[in-house]
Amino acid sequence: MRSRRAHDPSLTEPHISLSLTGAVVNELAGRFGRELVEGAIVAAGLDSEYFADGSRWISAKFMARLSDEVVRRVFGEGVAPDYDDPFWQIWRRSVRAFAAEMTGSLLWLYLWSLQSPAAYFAEIEQHYRTHNTITRARLVAQGPGWSTIETTELRPEDGRPAACWTRVGLFEALPEVWGLPAGRVEHEVCCYRARDVPRCVYTIHYGETSAIEPRAALAAIAARMRTSVPQISARQAQYYREQRLTLLAQRKIAHYLPPTLLGRVEANPEEELALGGRRCEGAVLFADVQGFTRRCNGMPPESWSTCSTCTSSTWTRSSRRTAGSSTSGSATA
Repeated sequence: MRSRRAHDPSLTEPHISLSLTGAVVNELAGRFGRELVEGAIVAAGLDSEYFADGSRWISAKFMARLSDEVVRRVFGEGVAPDYDDPFWQIWRRSVRAFAAEMTGSLLWLYLWSLQSPAAYFAEIEQHYRTHNTITRARLVAQGPGWSTIETTELRPEDGRPAACWTRVGLFEALPEVWGLPAGRVEHEVCCYRARDVPRCVYTIHYGETSAIEPRAALAAIAARMRTSVPQISARQAQYYREQRLTLLAQRKIAHYLPPTLLGRVEANPEEELALGGRRCEGAVLFADVQGFTRRCNGMPPESWSTCSTCTSSTWTRSSRRTAGSSTSGSATA
């Protein structure tokens, strides 16, 4: 499945991390076979080369396409499994497995610092606004050992039951951060059971008191920090170097490309910079200023540069209004 296809930018928006998506893909492959899932990934618009880098992201649109392609291959054309079909439990199990592997990570440490599930759910609206660009969540009610949460999807056209079961798995896994048993989730209102309902409502039941022994937790945190801090520092240094090189390259290429085209290259370099280019309609203007060489003879370099810039700026402004570019040169006849 190795491919160098150009990636549609709408499929790689930073909505869902590939680390979580990878858990879903592995679960699907274990159930239906690697070949079927890889074929679904390609049909949905990405490839194994993109998935090889776990630091990348996919969009809600791609996840919807992927689930649709797997459904088509498993259930047949035009068939959609019901919300309660065991097929959707794959997303629930995947997020539980993903959450278990996060133990000791920086995100785990942050959650643990909140000290209880109740504290997390009390601030869930802020957490979602900070870390989730496709869903909004708010606390509806809260009592001893339970919280009721309402969620609304910002891209309902990309919504699938998989998204709902992912949240169920997440809410079940959260209490385990504090050493508590998995949460019990009651799903009273669901936008996938009734299409005229624009939201989902969940009530999560959990233990009140953290079962984590503080000294043991601090020892685990210290051990984690000893291994993670050097890795974070190395990643930050690498990120700084890459950002600096990127900035230098952008400054160079910005001299030749209009801002609109430069933005397209940055968003989708695989397509815009593909070897051999691509066919498109365009117009080319060749212009020569009569007597330019004669007038510039004997000019100092600084004056020549100013004259040349003034001359070319007129057609440069015109071409960039339509996302074009311009180059200038001189020749002596």
